[in-house]
Amino acid sequence: MQLNNGPIVIEEQESWQKVTLPAERSPWLFALYSLLMLVWLVMTGFIVVGLFSRFGFAEARPIFVAVWRILLVIWLVVWLWFGRRWIWRTWQYYAASREILFINRDTLIVRRPVSILGVTDAYDMQHISPFFLDAEAPAVGFTYGTLPIRFGRGLTAGEARSLANVLNHRYFPGHQDEAPATP
Repeated sequence: MQLNNGPIVIEEQESWQKVTLPAERSPWLFALYSLLMLVWLVMTGFIVVGLFSRFGFAEARPIFVAVWRILLVIWLVVWLWFGRRWIWRTWQYYAASREILFINRDTLIVRRPVSILGVTDAYDMQHISPFFLDAEAPAVGFTYGTLPIRFGRGLTAGEARSLANVLNHRYFPGHQDEAPATP
């Protein structure tokens, strides 16, 4: 069964549900993180070139060259870890045009796809609170343990409340009918 409610597309089967939402996009943050990605990639290239280059080391002792290369390898590992964990992930978050929720009785997956790449977060349904409307921004939220999680920031307040009610009706049937504001 497939339901369309404005920008929200819900596909349902007996054991799972797929919800597609528009993602909030900020052109300024996307431009900033695109610039950071470019700088990160160029600097990665400089580190790799410096690792294999003998420029400036013609008269240097071999032990100095070896120590220099070890330092560059350490710096490359730190640089790649930092870039992948922070810059690459945040760029993908702001580049995505939609959010997709995959929900079944065991798992809630929130995905912001960029082509075949994208940011994916998975949550165990056992530790998820009922869904609510975020009072600060029109978004749907839940708490995962004690961590507040928000999605659907591209929705209006009415659409977010409607989505929270639909999800609560299916996955938290004993919960009140109307999605509350931020707890």
